[in-house]
Formats: sequence, C-alpha cells, structure tokens
Amino acid sequence: MLRLTTLLTSALMIAACNPGEEATAPADTPPAMSADLPQEMTIDTPDAGAEVTSPIHLSGKVPGTWYFEGQFEVDLVTKDGTVLTEHYAEADGSWMTEEPVRFTAEIAYTVDTETPAMLVLREEDPSGRSDRREAQFPVILAPDT
Repeated sequence: MLRLTTLLTSALMIAACNPGEEATAPADTPPAMSADLPQEMTIDTPDAGAEVTSPIHLSGKVPGTWYFEGQFEVDLVTKDGTVLTEHYAEADGSWMTEEPVRFTAEIAYTVDTETPAMLVLREEDPSGRSDRREAQFPVILAPDT
C-alpha cells in the first residue's frame, strides 16, 4: 500500500511540473485595456477601459505623499498624445500622511467620436522635480450627445 501511495504521489508531482500547452487568444482579439497603477493606489470609478461620458467622475485612493495642498494633477490624454484637459483631484480628508487617502475629481471633456484615452494621475510636487510618479488609467470617451 505504501508503495502504491508513493508511486501515485510521484506521478502527480511529475504531471504538475509539465506546463502543457498555453492558451492563446485568437489573433483578431484586441488587447485588454488595463490600468498601470502602483500597488498602493486604487481607482473605484470608473472601471478600467470603461466607456465614460462627460464629466468623468473619478474616485479612488492614492498615498498622501502624492498630494500638495490637498490636490494632485489628473490629465486626460488621447491615444495620440493630445491633452484634452488638465485638472486636479482633491483629497476627501486629511492628506498629510503616507497612508492612502481618498480623492475625487470631475473631469469635463468634449469629443466628436468615441475616443480611447488615458487618465494620467501625477504626483504633485511644487519643487519642480522631473521624476514625479504617475499612473495611467484607460477609458473610452463617449461623444457629446
């Protein structure tokens, strides 16, 4: 019985080590729109890759170190790099901490056609440092109706 158990255990271990075939997406499947967010940041609304209407209601949490005077920069940039809006998100409480702090922003825009874009969140830094942290969050902009 011990020999049978050892044999079965060995067979299962060998089978588990064999990676087998990897699943691949069909060639015509578009890449998923995903957010490029640091681990300490969350976006509650909108969902990554969601179709949004103007104004965009943006909310989530970023580290308190991203804020200056309770704000940090949020830009709306199209796929070709055109900056549609430059705006700020505001802290929903005390921001003088290293812990994540809730924020909200309403970002208005105007487009004529459905437009892939990125919300670019940038750490605020009044010193003019060029190495500010940033995060990109994809959305699809719905045209005005």
